[in-house]
Amino acid sequence: MQEIKKLISVCNDCCCKPVLLFTNATKKAKIMIITEQPNAHFMLEDLNKCYKEWEKYCNRKERNDYEKCEEKIKSNCCIRRWEKKNSSPWRINKLLNKRFFNGLEVGLIYWTHFVKCPRAKLDGYCAKKHLNKEIEYFAEKELKYVIAFGKSGLYVYNEIIKTQEQEKAKNITDVINRMIKEKKNDYKIKIFNKKVIFFPLFHPSGRNPSANKIKNIDEYDKYKKEVEKIFKERLY
Repeated sequence: MQEIKKLISVCNDCCCKPVLLFTNATKKAKIMIITEQPNAHFMLEDLNKCYKEWEKYCNRKERNDYEKCEEKIKSNCCIRRWEKKNSSPWRINKLLNKRFFNGLEVGLIYWTHFVKCPRAKLDGYCAKKHLNKEIEYFAEKELKYVIAFGKSGLYVYNEIIKTQEQEKAKNITDVINRMIKEKKNDYKIKIFNKKVIFFPLFHPSGRNPSANKIKNIDEYDKYKKEVEKIFKERLY
């Protein structure tokens, strides 16, 4: 995993510097959360505030190990700052029974982006280079659930899950409709030769125009409750 993170951090294919999400996930992470793209201003602004408060996050012994201390600052501080009301992480936490932040802290959840750079095109180029490796890494370990928002859900379905016999999904609404039909299989689907439960969802902001085609349908509300149930009954 450290090698994958390193490749992401030094990538210079886009006009911006990649933004890594700092979580405590280990190879035992059971859940992968994939959102679309980082907000550069939000991330950098919060990290700068955290560095001013670094003594809160590193004990006296750790302060001599700069790299370890820096990682701890980024991990703990980002989780705290992401709790801002109405931010995408705050909305995700609300959807997931308020267990998202706790899952990040204990290393049960690995959170990543479809595209690593702010303002980069959501065309799948970045995902083929990095996201595929991240998913494959955890699929070989203890991954059980993949929850993908917006275009990340469309990408995972079309480029990683879809078999040759299936037509490509047109949009995230199409993907969700297909997965609702997979209820009989407990939403299980094969990703890198491993059966996992896959839940594509609309962008947490709720602004996705394609969502209007399905948002008021009872099936989608029931489908979201299945996601909530994972975090209420089966997470720990």
